[in-house]
Amino acid sequence: MIKKLLRSKRGDWGITTVATVFIVLFVLAVIVSVLPVYMQYQKLNSLCVEYTDYIEGEGVINAATETELARMAERYNLTPTRVTYTADYISGTNRIQLEGEFVVRFEFDTQFGNGGVPVFPITLSTECFGRSEQYWK
Repeated sequence: MIKKLLRSKRGDWGITTVATVFIVLFVLAVIVSVLPVYMQYQKLNSLCVEYTDYIEGEGVINAATETELARMAERYNLTPTRVTYTADYISGTNRIQLEGEFVVRFEFDTQFGNGGVPVFPITLSTECFGRSEQYWK
């Protein structure tokens, strides 16, 4: 049967095989380009969740929490480009009262593409919501 295909003069199997190989190679190239960016996003999201849990326990956003963020970022080998906070602070302080809501937003600048694929700068961002577990008198 294979001898028949090889001796066949029609040639349609050759074109189909070449097209299939090109499609498979293209899909692999896209996966190889997208996977590192997706992994960075997952790490950024995990860092955001862990940092939000830390702030929930402390009930305050100050230099000590920033130091903890730097320690966590070093462990994840990923430092966010921008960190923004939105919180219901106790008036005149940086403390968040019990059950007070806050939002931490991380942004990270990276590049999409490698090898023969063009490189595009993109910004990954993630938001985490939390509630303070600290009661302030």
